[in-house]
Amino acid sequence: MLPACREAEGIVDNLRVQWVLTPSAPAVNGASALEIVLHDAEGALVLDADLDLEAHMTHPGMAPVIVPFIVAGEGRYLADVAFTMSGDWVVFVSGRLHDGRVVRQRVADLVVRNVG
Repeated sequence: MLPACREAEGIVDNLRVQWVLTPSAPAVNGASALEIVLHDAEGALVLDADLDLEAHMTHPGMAPVIVPFIVAGEGRYLADVAFTMSGDWVVFVSGRLHDGRVVRQRVADLVVRNVG
């Protein structure tokens, strides 16, 4: 399990997503890294998925930030993201598993702040 790990509520498509965001309090245009670990319904690690991080602001009219996850091994995936505006953001993991199943799961609600 990751240190300071949080687990997404619920299981979607029989997956469990554990995640940690560094830094835990993201700032506008600052570098943030999201690390996730995926487990199936039996608790086995999910390997070789093709996943994206989708970050959406909670008010309409704003373009999402979408970046690919890279496979870091052992069911771990990493994505670097820069949030473009201050405010409330919702983060999803979306993509395809190695068997072709589609995944889209909400994993985090964040508040991004201006720094300076």
